[in-house]
Amino acid sequence: MLKNLLVLIIFSGFIPMAVYGSGNSNYMEIINAKKEFIEFWKQAKEKSFEERKALFAKDIESIDPEFYLNTIWQAELFPNKWKSLRDESLRGLFSIYEKNSLESIANAYDLYDKIFRETILKFEKRLPDYDNSTKIMMVPGVTWGGSYIEDKNEYLALGIDWYLKQETPLAGMQDLLIVHELFHDYHAQIRGTGIDMTEYVKTGKLFWQLWDEGMATWGVGYVFNEQTVKRVMPDSKNYYANYKQCHDAGFAKKFIDEFDNKAVDLENKVNVKKWFGGYGDARFALGKDTPPMLGYYLGWRVIKKIEESGIPPKTFLSWSYKEARPHILAQLEAISHEPACK
Repeated sequence: MLKNLLVLIIFSGFIPMAVYGSGNSNYMEIINAKKEFIEFWKQAKEKSFEERKALFAKDIESIDPEFYLNTIWQAELFPNKWKSLRDESLRGLFSIYEKNSLESIANAYDLYDKIFRETILKFEKRLPDYDNSTKIMMVPGVTWGGSYIEDKNEYLALGIDWYLKQETPLAGMQDLLIVHELFHDYHAQIRGTGIDMTEYVKTGKLFWQLWDEGMATWGVGYVFNEQTVKRVMPDSKNYYANYKQCHDAGFAKKFIDEFDNKAVDLENKVNVKKWFGGYGDARFALGKDTPPMLGYYLGWRVIKKIEESGIPPKTFLSWSYKEARPHILAQLEAISHEPACK
């Protein structure tokens, strides 16, 4: 897709977009809502919550109603709760905006736009067979690092609001997060199927998360040609700088014990968050010194060992969960027998 790269700046209504594509590819649409956000917040800043909510619906959610309804507010997953969850989320969003100047928020949109355009060129140079029709969403409401979503449309949601709420500087993190999420898309392309959240919730196993998140983490190392913990882990607080690999054996044993647990456990969220959550307390269910996002790290180690065994990336990228299962178990078993900390 890098060859004959076409960049067109277009305006559809009031939504600024850039469309990427080449002669034999689909198109990538960049939706940067900097202008819409500025206009929204100028009007909403001094308003009541209900007035802000109405303006958010009119000025922001109208950019892509489907994206907001089912990706941000998750109406399909929580048909009876999504409106109350939306109110709760919006209160959090407005609190973020109140703590940042309009200039700093505008600068964040510019920063993400610049880094994305630089990073996608690196990504496509390393993976020239990457072909997509993804909407890149630089819009309000993404309070996590980012995610690739395959629903009625394909979205790559970038966490500008997440960036705005960080206390620790995130210099050098944005390209990692962008590549991580783009690699979910590439993995879906090679495998022939994306991440179906409905299936994840209904029948998914915990090892699915290990495989998908570990693959995207490995993908960061592949794109940047640097398979090191420092390069691949989204760790702004540097927990892994002091983490010792001798702990891996014990964690691998624990994961094997929970291998077929639910991929998404809505009743006991800590069961998943302790492996795949961020800096919250859930991870301490695995021990007081547990680093964040341990499942990403452990999955990265599993896939790195699969590659080191001589299996080509294009082969293991194409595996279904059923095909990947014995290989994941074998590598977790190998890690569980590594020298443990004394």
